[in-house]
Amino acid sequence: MLNNIKSILDLIKWYFRTEKLRIRGNFLFDKTLIISELNTSLATIKVNAIYASCLKKKGYKAFIIFKSKEFLYEQYYRCVGVYSFIYLDTRPTSEKSKMVNKILKQSNSSENFLKFNLNGINIGKWIASRIVREQKVGEFEIEKFDKSKLISYISESVNALYTIKTILDSKKNCSIIFNERGYSPCGEIFEYCLKNKVNTVQWFGSPLDNHHSYKRYIESNKDYHPLSLSNKSFKYLLNHKRANFFEKQVLSHLEKQYREKKWFNRQNLEKEKKIYSKNEIVKKLNLNPKKKTAVIFSHIMYDATFFYGESIFKNYKLWLKETLKLAEKNENINWLLKIHPANKWRNEIEQNDHKTLEEDLVDDLYKKLPKNMFVLKPDSDISTYSLFSFIDYGLTVRGTVGCELSCFGIPVFTAGTGRYSHQGFTIDSENKKSYENKIKNIHKYSKLSRERTKKARIFTYGSIMARSIPMDGIIIKYNLKTFLSSYHTDVKFEKISIDKLIKKLDINLFVDWFDNNELKESDRDLMYVKKSK
Repeated sequence: MLNNIKSILDLIKWYFRTEKLRIRGNFLFDKTLIISELNTSLATIKVNAIYASCLKKKGYKAFIIFKSKEFLYEQYYRCVGVYSFIYLDTRPTSEKSKMVNKILKQSNSSENFLKFNLNGINIGKWIASRIVREQKVGEFEIEKFDKSKLISYISESVNALYTIKTILDSKKNCSIIFNERGYSPCGEIFEYCLKNKVNTVQWFGSPLDNHHSYKRYIESNKDYHPLSLSNKSFKYLLNHKRANFFEKQVLSHLEKQYREKKWFNRQNLEKEKKIYSKNEIVKKLNLNPKKKTAVIFSHIMYDATFFYGESIFKNYKLWLKETLKLAEKNENINWLLKIHPANKWRNEIEQNDHKTLEEDLVDDLYKKLPKNMFVLKPDSDISTYSLFSFIDYGLTVRGTVGCELSCFGIPVFTAGTGRYSHQGFTIDSENKKSYENKIKNIHKYSKLSRERTKKARIFTYGSIMARSIPMDGIIIKYNLKTFLSSYHTDVKFEKISIDKLIKKLDINLFVDWFDNNELKESDRDLMYVKKSK
């Protein structure tokens, strides 16, 4: 009852707030805007509704895809004059049944299922990603998954493909916007759109506080992380006359973000963290001061496990397990395992006090930690920034910390592609044997050269800073402690006309980039390179 009252109050507030976005009159729509709301939230609905309203001025008629009827969410769109809703086509047909059965035949093996694609769509990995995320496990084991639930997921996947095919066949000049573009059934629609050369864009919260980020996808970059930097953008920044300024700016910005506890603020990563000196950490963790120090930066094991690039190991859990085994044997090094701090934030949201999967893995491997190994748990008060000034090496599959560390000349050993590997500043491996050999001899590696460090700084500036667009028209407030919930996200904007709103910096940059016909088949990033003072 209370939740219903809260929802009604929020909707009423939204209705009056969006009064000037309800554009009246006849429009000549010559373009189609599809918005995926298959895995969504109220905040996402609000942001997308504003984009739909602004893009109407550019001739886009919006069609919103839901899994099924969503009465409350639809009202938020209706408030801005969007009335066209499409639901997944659930009508049974013999052709659908054949497709479902064809996919089911692959379910006797996790490996076969993961690799399975249907007409060029990687259905297996999208469904597997969904299963791992929902179960919060580190491994995909289809043999243990409920068969009836699997059939429902496969059916939904097939229904999603039928739905997007029908839309694209019946509409002209289509573009699509995603916030979540990976977990099934979003991934299938995402990939189908790319195969059909649809203008495909994802928006998401930037690592920088009070900023948005955007990524345009085409067939050639479909496996890339949204924070990756296109080769064109990287080359442009490397050759820019202010490249030296970019280097300095990224270093000062990283320090400022960490010191002000704003780094990935939407996930509260720096909450209650402190920046320690090298001597303080050596003493605090009882490290051997005569040895070099390497840090293994774990991933959330079930987060976007199969989305990006190619991985040397079949999942993040196996990578961590094998890396810990290698680390244990190399006694030339102080080894720190830094468990991803987002675990703490997620547990608080979900009111979960269980140990992390990483801690469970360590407990399974060791009754007592090896003397050269130390664990930094998610609630450790040691800020990641403390590590930049003294550690010698970093290990990750493709985490953000990889490009951060490289900015300080610290060699980073990757175990996967799709983010920043093979850009000239990380130490990459093509297979397990190569990776294992590097870790066994990690103590022999020197700091990065000046040239490689420069590449790291320019890449990091581009992917994290230049691609972060300051919030101006759309203001997303994360982690608000309100009567709605402990962790509540809300969307704010000025109560001004659509013509004035569309001139706001973030909306203006986005709309022009989104609607630029020359860029619709290009992976050129939307960047905002600030002028020096």
